[in-house]
Amino acid sequence: GYKAVPFILEPSWNKKNIFFKMDKAVMQHLLNMSQYYSIKKDLSFNTSTNNTLRFLMWIVKFNKLGGIVKDYTQLLKELFIPLNKYEGHYRFERDFLVRVKADLDNFNDISFNYSYKEGNYHFVIYNTQNAVGVDEKFPTLDQLQIERALKYLKKQRGLDDQQVRVMKKLYEVKGYKELSKHLKRKIEINLKGEGYIKAVFALLEQI
Repeated sequence: GYKAVPFILEPSWNKKNIFFKMDKAVMQHLLNMSQYYSIKKDLSFNTSTNNTLRFLMWIVKFNKLGGIVKDYTQLLKELFIPLNKYEGHYRFERDFLVRVKADLDNFNDISFNYSYKEGNYHFVIYNTQNAVGVDEKFPTLDQLQIERALKYLKKQRGLDDQQVRVMKKLYEVKGYKELSKHLKRKIEINLKGEGYIKAVFALLEQI
C-alpha cells in the first residue's frame, strides 16, 4: 500500500519567493508528464539535460496556441534562470536553446523553432517526426552526408551524444555543404568535445 509522508520539507520564504525541499518519490510523481502529454520517452528521468525538461514543461503550456512571444529578460525569469547567467542572448542560444531544441527534435513528439528580434524571442511549436503516424521517408543525399559527417566528428572530436545532436541541428539548419565549407580546416585539431562545440559557434558568429 501507500504510506503518507511529509512531502514538503524545510519551508522558508522571503518577500518574493517560497523555498522548500520535496520528498523524492512525490517529486518523481509530479514530474511524470506522460499522463498529461504524449511523449516518446519518460522525460522526467531520461532527458540528457535538466534544461530540456525545464524548457519542455514551460513551452508545453503554449502548445494549443502554436507558439509564444517572450521578452528575453522575462523568458529567463519564467525559466528560473539568473539574469546574469549568460552574457546576452547569443550565449543563451548557444548554451541553452540550441541544445534543448536538438534534444527535443530527437526524442520528443513536439519541438520548436525560434527567432530573435528587438529583444523578443518568437517561438513556434511543431510536431516532430517522432510523433505517431508520421510517414517514413527515405533519406536525402544531404541527410546521408550529414550522418556520415556526424559519425566522423563523434570519433575524431570526441563528441558525446548531446554534442552530436547540437552539430546535427546546425547541419540541418545551414545545410551540409554550407556548414562544411565554413568548418573545413578552420578549427584546431586538438579541440575536443565541448571545446570543439564552442569553437564552432565562435566561428559561425564571425560569418
